[in-house]
Amino acid sequence: MADETYVDLPGVRRNADGVRRIRSDLAGPLERLNALSAEYEGCWGSDDIGKAFGEKYSPDSTEARAGVGETTEGLGLYADNLEISAENLTRLERTTARTSRRCRTRGDHPHRPARARPAAGAVTPA
Repeated sequence: MADETYVDLPGVRRNADGVRRIRSDLAGPLERLNALSAEYEGCWGSDDIGKAFGEKYSPDSTEARAGVGETTEGLGLYADNLEISAENLTRLERTTARTSRRCRTRGDHPHRPARARPAAGAVTPA
């Protein structure tokens, strides 16, 4: 396990913005596709070939568009969670820094090593 962990918080926020752009790049065309699909639904005709095409195309098209819609929603949530995580880490970092400064300046909380734990199954005197 690492002794230190570094998180590039501005980088996390930039990535959140990038994810939002990808979401937007998907959402706009999806809205247009949904509108066109609704406008032209059933335009393939009522003969046997048209009916067969419609029976296969409509459910698959609806499912595919729903999947892209769920993906765009998930990307939005992911971007929001990146922002929330960056904010939480920033707050934690500030709190830890304040606490550390207080402990150093007061001097009333010297570091004491933890007591060793007895080995598993060891009997300790009462």
